[in-house]
Amino acid sequence: RDEFIQESGQKVDVLFVVDNSGSMSEEQRNLAANFAQFISGATQFSNDYQLGVITTDMQDDEDAGRLRSTPRIITRGPNVEVNFSDSIEVGTGGSGTEQGLAAAQAALSDPLIANTGISCSASSDCIEPDRCINGSCGGENSGFLRESAALEIVFVSDEDDQSQGTLDFYVDFFKSIKGFRNESRMHAHAIVGAENGQARGCSSDDGDASAGERYVDVANRTNGGVYSICNGDFGAPLQEIGNRAFGLPVQFFLTRPAVASSITVTVNGVVTTSGWNYDEESNSVIFDEATVPQAGDQIIIEYEARCFQRSSSP
Repeated sequence: RDEFIQESGQKVDVLFVVDNSGSMSEEQRNLAANFAQFISGATQFSNDYQLGVITTDMQDDEDAGRLRSTPRIITRGPNVEVNFSDSIEVGTGGSGTEQGLAAAQAALSDPLIANTGISCSASSDCIEPDRCINGSCGGENSGFLRESAALEIVFVSDEDDQSQGTLDFYVDFFKSIKGFRNESRMHAHAIVGAENGQARGCSSDDGDASAGERYVDVANRTNGGVYSICNGDFGAPLQEIGNRAFGLPVQFFLTRPAVASSITVTVNGVVTTSGWNYDEESNSVIFDEATVPQAGDQIIIEYEARCFQRSSSP
């Protein structure tokens, strides 16, 4: 018997990985202009969120996975829209060898996310590569990745990823951050040269975009969204990403492997036989969007635990 209380206002960290090569000025302005649609879900559910912006440029040591946001980590408050708009327009002077996957991996890894806990008043008090960040020696992205928060990564590029690592490496890395069984707590999204969710390339008045196959593959393998960068209005895609990031949880993980046929789901004392399914791979009950329990609802999931035969010695 597992019991849950549906939460609202979950903690969410959102990392935007934005192409800063020469052809991206219109797309960056499009992102800035539609921030209100993205953040509407967070406003509705009073989420505790953090936003960070990096570029796809791994050739410049000043970028290379480092947060370019101003402030470094953007949080809710009266200036959040201005701060995001100023930060998301990262310029067009970056390398034409876009490496968004490698940049995201670097941004979410040591040494950039390290926090030693050693107090400091200046970076000279720290041992390189650590710097003095908010009074503590650590990486330049320290404090962004919170253990208790969900993670959303948004890739925006009109070219495909040219990172050196394999797709399996990056997918495994991103999934490992929150744990392979916590699929609902991490998604990657791709705003790239895609049409109807497929990596086919696209054209617009601002130019052509390549298919973005590697970004699309990572998004599909992490249950994220795929959207066309040739869309003149990013409002709908950003709102959909925001709803995914800030909406009510739909997936509830069981404490023991369950016998699927034995599962009973009760919401606020009422047994419900439809509107949900059991995912054996993640050992979780997943509600349909239309039937997801609302904030404060009690969910009780009862089931028989699976038994595993102990191997005998020869």
